[in-house]
Amino acid sequence: MNIRKINIIALLFLIVSPSYSQGNRTLETRVADLLARMPVYNRNELVRQMDEMTLIGTTGRNMICDMIVTPGSGDDTGARFAIESYSRYLSEFGKATEAGIWETECINYTRNREDIEVKSFFLRQLVYIGTKSSSELAAGYLKDSRLCAPALAVIGAARVRGYDKVLAEELDKDNVQCAAGIMNILGTWNPDIATDAIIRQYGKGDTDTRAAALRALSHSSDNNALKVLKSAATDAGYGWEPTGAITSLLTFAEEAGDRGDLATLRDICVAVSRKAVTESSIQYRTAALAILVEYTGLESIEMLTEAFKSPDIRYRIAAMGFARDIPGNVATRKYISLIESLPVESQADLIRMLGDRGDPLASEAIVDHLFRSVDQVRIAAAMALASLDGKQAVPHLVDYLRSFPSIEDQQAGMIALSTVADSNSRILISKAIEDSPNITRANLISVLAIGGENRYFDQVVFYCRSEFPDVRQSAFEALPALAG
Repeated sequence: MNIRKINIIALLFLIVSPSYSQGNRTLETRVADLLARMPVYNRNELVRQMDEMTLIGTTGRNMICDMIVTPGSGDDTGARFAIESYSRYLSEFGKATEAGIWETECINYTRNREDIEVKSFFLRQLVYIGTKSSSELAAGYLKDSRLCAPALAVIGAARVRGYDKVLAEELDKDNVQCAAGIMNILGTWNPDIATDAIIRQYGKGDTDTRAAALRALSHSSDNNALKVLKSAATDAGYGWEPTGAITSLLTFAEEAGDRGDLATLRDICVAVSRKAVTESSIQYRTAALAILVEYTGLESIEMLTEAFKSPDIRYRIAAMGFARDIPGNVATRKYISLIESLPVESQADLIRMLGDRGDPLASEAIVDHLFRSVDQVRIAAAMALASLDGKQAVPHLVDYLRSFPSIEDQQAGMIALSTVADSNSRILISKAIEDSPNITRANLISVLAIGGENRYFDQVVFYCRSEFPDVRQSAFEALPALAG
């Protein structure tokens, strides 16, 4: 009887063992096949392989995770690609269940592996899928100079309620690691919870730490933060320096504006606009003016007027662009009243801006400047009037062409006329040809040709016999367009 039992057990062993071995080999083969396809270069194949990563289960994934070794001690390229791809894949919407399982597995490997680089590798996977459990794990590594950076990345990505306090407490310690990283996160979360600690770090840190402190303080609403930012800007001479003091100060201004504190916003923007005057600080002055206009509109007219008069064409043109976007007739009237007080080049810029604004209220003033003594102003007025009045500008533009024979005026007038003349207004142009100076006559013939109306063919043929070469050439060139 005992011998019979032994034989049965032996038979069962023979039956079961091959099956078990075959199943084990199948899982190993599936893992090997998956790794052989790493890295994946298209989305469809990625989905197939990541689904396979899920199907091989914890046992199969453990086989892959066990392959991760210290850099330089073996080839784990395929395994690293598979793990990183899986973490990214599970961060997508709709994969919370699988992500939760994978999070637990990565937490276990982070805890259990001794090598710092390997531990860091698994910790970084939690950036994609981490929840409160990952944040709890990561918080334990904040004191480790080798792991605090990936740990902060996990906490920052998970953004679990209450961890701003955890980071604030860590920042307040004398032996804090990764102070800059902590402040970068607190700056976007809740810098006011750690303003004093951030200010202390600014006072004793290196350049990177000081820069991070200023960035964090720029998102604060604390007056002490503003004092530090202003002091840093003064120390920087309101110019560029490695900590980015002026950028941080302007960020504080924007956030003050978002809170409705326009007095603080004005104070900062006016200071930067008037003090950031070097060649290398034009970007700060321009940014300050942009913020001021965005939040206060026409109330910023004093600073806009100063900018309109600037000898720096970059700053002047930027100011014109900001002013253009302030809507309403009140703004148009204000700009019109400023024209005469500006230098000639600024007058031309402002007239062009009025044309771009498209407010017909400016038409009368622009017509007046169409006949001024300065060619820059006249040329700007011609183009602006065409933009504002369209075909209604034709009589004024014809008079302008007939009044100023310079090449620059003629080119500007011809371009402006060409953009607005229609069939009806070309009748006026046709009538004006006979009594116009020859250079204007030639240009008016060219404008007629653009319309391509056959009714002007005979008139233009007449000028093919003109004794003036420019008129004759213009007429001959116009005939093909009018012949149809």
